[in-house]
Amino acid sequence: MNTDPLITPLGSEENLSRGIDCAAKSAWRRNRRQPDTPQGVALRIAEDRLCPVLPVKRHLELLGLLCNRGQLTVREVANRFGISVDTARRDLDLLARQGRLARAYGGAVAIESQVPQERKLMPRAPGHRFEPTPLAQSLHQLVKDGETLLLSGGSATWCCAEALGGRSIRMVTNSLDLPFELVTSADVYVLGGKCRPDARLTVGPVMLSGMNINADSAVIGVDGITAKDGLTADRPEDALMASEMIAAAQRTIVMADSSTLGKRSFARIGPIASMQVLITDKAPPADLADALHDARVKVIVVGPEAANPLDGD
Repeated sequence: MNTDPLITPLGSEENLSRGIDCAAKSAWRRNRRQPDTPQGVALRIAEDRLCPVLPVKRHLELLGLLCNRGQLTVREVANRFGISVDTARRDLDLLARQGRLARAYGGAVAIESQVPQERKLMPRAPGHRFEPTPLAQSLHQLVKDGETLLLSGGSATWCCAEALGGRSIRMVTNSLDLPFELVTSADVYVLGGKCRPDARLTVGPVMLSGMNINADSAVIGVDGITAKDGLTADRPEDALMASEMIAAAQRTIVMADSSTLGKRSFARIGPIASMQVLITDKAPPADLADALHDARVKVIVVGPEAANPLDGD
């Protein structure tokens, strides 16, 4: 009798023997795949229907594997469990409908709620590098050796690590990722506060208050910029962090892609004049461009529209 605790026979001796037969069929299919012909597909479907118990265990193991790896392809699932590509695809579709994973082209990715907290906070694998974006590469030209930087965590600034590589700088950040990228070239200080595992950063009032830090530049990301409301963030704690960084720095550099231009978010960080440099990938709309010019903000446009940068000076 199969004593695997994950395989629970459904009461009768018939179901019990059926479960044992399923194990034999599953092992057989690992060594001999049915051909991708109409007859082969029909036989694979029939075999799966004969196994009402084993797919449950397979799904649990699949979810565990996906949780550890973060993503899987259909082919990887098929090879791992000795099933056909069609069956693997149906498994992923079923689990996606149940909300237990997210389907992606050619496979699936783990949903955030399924990933253990300790894995979210795990350092990046050795050799992993953040891919520098044009926005981040522009930052490299603005930062000089010996400067002290306040760098906010978040998607807009995560890519700065590669661009700042080789710079001899002192950096203070609330990012839990960047220290592992810059440790060889910079003195890195990580701000305390409440940990936000989803964004891999720290937030809250414990951050800069009372530290008396004097920085040359604050490099922050924002969720919205408008002429009327200035710089805004989706979360109040992010807005507080950004405003404290601005207050502690002589110069503020805002990195914002075009999706934030003309958009107003929930919490206000500060007026347009609170920044000195804006790095973006698209020219701002007319009203925002006028406000930036009036506030003497230097606007650096990278990408296709870089030929016509705006300049507040």
